[in-house]
Amino acid sequence: MEILFSCSKCIDDKFNKREKQPYQLDAQYETINGSGFYDYTCTNGHRNIVVLQDLPFELLFQSAIVLLCNGYFRESVFNFAASLERFLEFCVKAFVFSKQHDFDLFDETWKGVSRQSERQIGAFYFLYLNIVNEPPQIIDDKMSRLRNDVIHKGEFISKHEAERYGKFVYDYINSTRKKLESKVEKQWNIGMGRAVDYHLKQVFKSINNRLKDAGEDTENQLIQTTTIPTYVSISRPLPTSSFEEIIADYISYHVKLMR
Repeated sequence: MEILFSCSKCIDDKFNKREKQPYQLDAQYETINGSGFYDYTCTNGHRNIVVLQDLPFELLFQSAIVLLCNGYFRESVFNFAASLERFLEFCVKAFVFSKQHDFDLFDETWKGVSRQSERQIGAFYFLYLNIVNEPPQIIDDKMSRLRNDVIHKGEFISKHEAERYGKFVYDYINSTRKKLESKVEKQWNIGMGRAVDYHLKQVFKSINNRLKDAGEDTENQLIQTTTIPTYVSISRPLPTSSFEEIIADYISYHVKLMR
């Protein structure tokens, strides 16, 4: 799986030279990774260190769409499932950080559930109840069985089944966001902002560690930030498109930001 990046130095050079030829995007694909940042050199020799601000659940969902549209149905379910789990983790962080923002305390506590998705889901259910004062949408047993059959039993599934699971995840994320934004908007926004800060803090820490390990200067590096439009982006208004419409939308793209 790859993400398309453009070189800011190449763009600046073209702008400063005011080149008259038709504009062409200086861009290249980089393999997606879990660090949250990309350290690469463009075809013109410019080094780029870029922080991708999109959250893990957003990128996992987007990659699931790519896999689904390219006929990798089992693999798409893997990523849809991971996207949902990481979304619930993000919500747990937002709930906790809406009342306190000691990131170290959260890390210490999260260790107790970090390797068990069932415990994480349970944490989400009860924190949601505490924050919203009503029970959350319980994950459908049929969807849980489909996920487990694919991940744990190695079952092959049809395109229709993969689309059904993807639609469930898409609707669950959006309906949860809608409820939180309507019921506890102020608290949700505070917690969400701190949860994003937590994520970016981890990314910049990883960059500094990478540079130190390589014996490079950590103070005078140009580090850029960017984002790609994803179908479940937390930083954008709730989507109004159906799952079927976002599938058609991705297929229609001539230039794929993720492939």
